[in-house]
Amino acid sequence: MGLMEDVMPPPIVKLKRELGGERTEVDLSQGVPFFSPPKEALEALFKEDLHALSRYTPDEGLPSLREAVAEKLRSENGIHAAEGEVMITPGANYAFFIALSATVRRGGRVALLAPYYFNHLMAVQILGGVPHIVPWGGGRLNLEGVEEALDKGAEAVVLVNPSNPTGLTFTRQEVKALLELTEQRGAYLLSDETYEHFTFSGRKHTSPAALSGGNGVVSIFSMSKSFGMGGWRVGYLHYPQGIEGDLLKAQDTVGICSPNPSQRLAEILLREHSPHYPRS
Repeated sequence: MGLMEDVMPPPIVKLKRELGGERTEVDLSQGVPFFSPPKEALEALFKEDLHALSRYTPDEGLPSLREAVAEKLRSENGIHAAEGEVMITPGANYAFFIALSATVRRGGRVALLAPYYFNHLMAVQILGGVPHIVPWGGGRLNLEGVEEALDKGAEAVVLVNPSNPTGLTFTRQEVKALLELTEQRGAYLLSDETYEHFTFSGRKHTSPAALSGGNGVVSIFSMSKSFGMGGWRVGYLHYPQGIEGDLLKAQDTVGICSPNPSQRLAEILLREHSPHYPRS
């Protein structure tokens, strides 16, 4: 028995094993894009120096990609981001894991809004945190439940907006109210914005860091969904001052860097192929 003894197993893997490969007509288990990066972007990547693409990148990511991400955060998300406040990671799950490791102490309480993303619970468990499940708010952000979690000493609140698994996009007013709560209590807000471009019913996605100047907010993004890069493993995060050193410790120990070719493709897509995904 090891450290994973009390960690829940990944439910999608478990269910697929139980089904034994049985085909289902509609599979809602995982957000797998039905599209790939544009052919032109892939062709541009393959024209690059393949030897150079085989090297490690800096732990934080390629400087040119970090600048492209910072530009995107400023122009699309309204976050006042500089290159030095951005880290490239091997996916958004990884970004969340190292963000959690850099912001919450072992034994610290972490608020997860039900229904929560299961990998977030697993990360809390692996890192020795104490999950505090905030009950479902019935189509709204349960601010009363978050306040209760903070009253009980939660060191971080996890917001997934738009929500995984419900798809609900919280309003700007709700996000602002949540941010005010975490700022008042000195807690971190870990904002998973993987599905930022998948909004419905006329609602617009709001990045908490755009409302706060970034203090106390760690913003997590993915190239997997909007750009069809799931297998390439590129995510990124924007972080406040004071935690870069701890993020680097985790990054260097576990993953070192996102794959070099993947980072170059991400840069090509960000600079040359927005808007993002086909809507039909």
